[in-house]
Amino acid sequence: MNTIPTHDGAAFLTGPTPRVFAVPPRAAFMPSLISGLLKIQPEILAGSTILLPSRRACLTLREAFLNARNGAPLLLPRMRAVGDTDDEIDVIHVGPESVSDLEPIGSLDRILLLSRLVRRERDVTDEQSFRLAKELARFLDEMQTEEIPLERLHEIVPVELSEHWQITLEFLQILTERWPAALTEAGLCDPIIWRNQRIGKEIDRIYLGGLDAPIIAAGISGSLPIVARLLQSIAMADLGCVVLAGFDPTRALDDWPDLSWTHPYSGIKSLLERMDLDPREVRSWPAIPSPNAAHPRTELILDVFSSTFSASEHLNQRALHQEGAVDLTIDESPDLPTEATAIALRLREAVEHESKSALLVTSDRNLARRVAAELRRWEIEIDDSAGMPLDQSAPGSLMLLTARAIIDNSDIVALLATLKHPLVRAGRSLHEFRRHSRLLEIMVLRGPKLHGGVMALADELKSRTAKPSIDLNKQREVVEIVEEFAAAASHFATMAQKSAVGLDELLEVHLAFVETLVRDENNETTQFWSKEAGETLAQFLEHLRAAASHAGQIDPQGYPAILAVLMMDQAVRPHRRSDFRLSILGQFESRLQNADLVVIGGLNEGVWPRNVAPNPWANRAMRQALGLPDDRLRMGAAALDFLCLATAPEVVLSRARKDQNGSPNAPSRWLARMDAILKADGVINRSNATSPYVAWADQIDRPEGLYPRPIQAPAPRPQRDARPVELWATDVENLVRDPYSVYARRILSLEPLDPIDADPGAADRGLIIHSILERFVRAYPTTLPEAAIDRLLAEGREVFASLAHQPQVQALWWPRFETVAAWFIGIEQDRRQKISAVYAEVRGALSLDIADRTYRIRARADRIEIDHDGVISILDYKTGSIPSAALVRDGISPQLPLEGAIALADGFSVKSGGRLGELLHVGLSGGEKGGVLQDPTLKNKKPVTTAEDLGRQAGQWLESLIRFFDSPSTPYFAVPYPEVAPRYNPYGHLERVAEWRGGHG
Repeated sequence: MNTIPTHDGAAFLTGPTPRVFAVPPRAAFMPSLISGLLKIQPEILAGSTILLPSRRACLTLREAFLNARNGAPLLLPRMRAVGDTDDEIDVIHVGPESVSDLEPIGSLDRILLLSRLVRRERDVTDEQSFRLAKELARFLDEMQTEEIPLERLHEIVPVELSEHWQITLEFLQILTERWPAALTEAGLCDPIIWRNQRIGKEIDRIYLGGLDAPIIAAGISGSLPIVARLLQSIAMADLGCVVLAGFDPTRALDDWPDLSWTHPYSGIKSLLERMDLDPREVRSWPAIPSPNAAHPRTELILDVFSSTFSASEHLNQRALHQEGAVDLTIDESPDLPTEATAIALRLREAVEHESKSALLVTSDRNLARRVAAELRRWEIEIDDSAGMPLDQSAPGSLMLLTARAIIDNSDIVALLATLKHPLVRAGRSLHEFRRHSRLLEIMVLRGPKLHGGVMALADELKSRTAKPSIDLNKQREVVEIVEEFAAAASHFATMAQKSAVGLDELLEVHLAFVETLVRDENNETTQFWSKEAGETLAQFLEHLRAAASHAGQIDPQGYPAILAVLMMDQAVRPHRRSDFRLSILGQFESRLQNADLVVIGGLNEGVWPRNVAPNPWANRAMRQALGLPDDRLRMGAAALDFLCLATAPEVVLSRARKDQNGSPNAPSRWLARMDAILKADGVINRSNATSPYVAWADQIDRPEGLYPRPIQAPAPRPQRDARPVELWATDVENLVRDPYSVYARRILSLEPLDPIDADPGAADRGLIIHSILERFVRAYPTTLPEAAIDRLLAEGREVFASLAHQPQVQALWWPRFETVAAWFIGIEQDRRQKISAVYAEVRGALSLDIADRTYRIRARADRIEIDHDGVISILDYKTGSIPSAALVRDGISPQLPLEGAIALADGFSVKSGGRLGELLHVGLSGGEKGGVLQDPTLKNKKPVTTAEDLGRQAGQWLESLIRFFDSPSTPYFAVPYPEVAPRYNPYGHLERVAEWRGGHG
């Protein structure tokens, strides 16, 4: 037997085998492990190897060594991650002879190669093939990890699912037949097979030759068969030992024969069975400090998981009744945002203590991101072990946006998001390029859909009329940028039109396009590739380019989705921790971690423990027949992690009653059982169930004061000289319905923006109908032509032809227009007999002298008719609803009476001698009748007033209204009368109507 000189107490390396030790949950694992390791002589320790469950645990142990030595110099042992996930396994030793001449296939290479095999076997889209490839790879890894030959798939045919299984089995031939052949052709091997062979070689070395330096496997649960065998070889070897975390054999023996898969020790039981060990053979780690304050708490949590303990069992004789035994805080928040803020407040408080460390452990990524965001309000950056998905980072999101913008030529939203991306400059300063992007948005991207999509931007700009509000030089600069954009994207756009293309070719032209966009004013692209996100993207693209040949030919239309599927698994992590005292960890990363404050967040059923994801290839019975482990064993691992975290000096269990969508959450089964035990024993008050942090989180963003005043409706009172003297008839109507909109438009000069890439709506239909009728009336102002209906339809076809890029307009609106046209010609033939001339879109104005100012009210009449006696009639086309006669007469919808007042003052360019005949609304909705004429001077088909009287009343009413708003003390209220509020209000978001009316915004 090899022996080494050790300090007293380090005989755990030379005692009888098997050497398997345990640190019980009453003791913190890392400090206990360090106490034992420091008993080894420094020179021997420096040559030792410590195996740990994760790379983060290696970093934690390194820090723990330095802290334990108070900064004194020490040669550290080698630390390797040999944990419970495939990506956390480092091969610890390789002999001089090679295990295999074949290299393992890379993860991206495997997905791409499998996706090509899937497309050969099934008629699926490229995106579906990549998603299926990821699932196949996961299943392949699981089978090979458990060392189950793929041939076993043919041996199980469940009777009740035989047809389904045969279909699945036929698809899985990709793995059993196609995949081995593809690997052989590529000269590669499976990564799990390669890893198992190398670790197997190390196991053989340990068994045959022993160890020449100590190896300590610490805190590894050994859920993987190859790792379990490695632990067994270490436990049986000279100078080797295994240390289990959170295991107390004395507490486990009662439940051991029937241990539930949800119990914390279920994974350890599986490991000991694989190692052919009885739990009584596991010895206590010899360097455990005296029981800490968490001892009674861990006893309670073990009771929660115990199947033999009843909630009604009395606990008088148990340690729970010691003073401060249940030193446990339970925070229950009403919703997820409040929970995140309450946790952030606790972490913020921990920062105030220079030596205090704090840890948030959660499987809920939404909660983790919210807590990190809340901490930024105090300028605290917290280390999040999961990092940020590459597709959500700045350079990653730009790659996806540019792919969508060019591949889907009609995706104007993706184009606009690309142009406004913080990394896009196109060879200019950020300020200059952002200014031009905003101009382009106003000039082209807002409003009707583009004729030719993204790649026709330059032509669209040149064809549209220049906007008088934008300087011509600036408009020319925008055209220049768009032409540069089109030139840079031309190769990418051309390749996107092909039916099939290589992934490597697409990547090449795509990346060239992106690099053109991210150039700064010095022609540098360093900002795009810098920092952690840029470096991660560069590594990802390098690997993807090297692996692209495995994918074969793909449809370019699926390229953006493929890129997103591949990028979502890549994480951007910081190179160094922001504050070593604060961290956010997932369940696996939290193993062996310790802190003064541990917050276990998101303790809801389905989150902790996390629901087992359904396997697309085999149900639970099939998995059992194959020999695969029960997925529910992961719940036992989660329970053990929960138990080990409870050893912290201060532990907070946190949950929210509602999730991010407002749906109710059920508390975690562990939390519910704990609550039942505490209530049964009458010690629930010791759990501090009501926490001030939740109340503070609810109040932190509330206005100050016991009774905060709600927001008031806006009522601006500008000076008299700032109030407009020129108004349109629609402005006058808004002075009644919503004065604030007049203030915003005519005083603040805030013009409403059209929607981005807008589909045609009711307003657009009105413009089209107005345009057709205007063309027809101007062409025939005195007499109708022969076959008038044909001429009107011909005019309609010309207008609709300009909207050929919007086929839905033709399909939906043309049949309605045909109905309108037939009705209109019928009415026209009757009216033309009484009139001498018809005019379309006639402008007019009315001047009012009030105090020392002259007000000018403008209007545009859709149609003016003059009869043989020179009497004028005004018609107003309405393609939507027609205002009732009462609203017109009461001044709520005053446009038509105002046009009558202008006519009486001879204010239209068409002279009439100041005589007014009719005021009519013409409904052109295209319904069953085609249209309707409505006279607001009638009530129940009886005259109420004449058109001239209505026009005169409108003029008098208008003067009173203008005098009212001429006073600087008169406010421009926002929607003063809700019952007559405008149906469409583009300034509603500025008025914040829902807030001051008590809505939810």
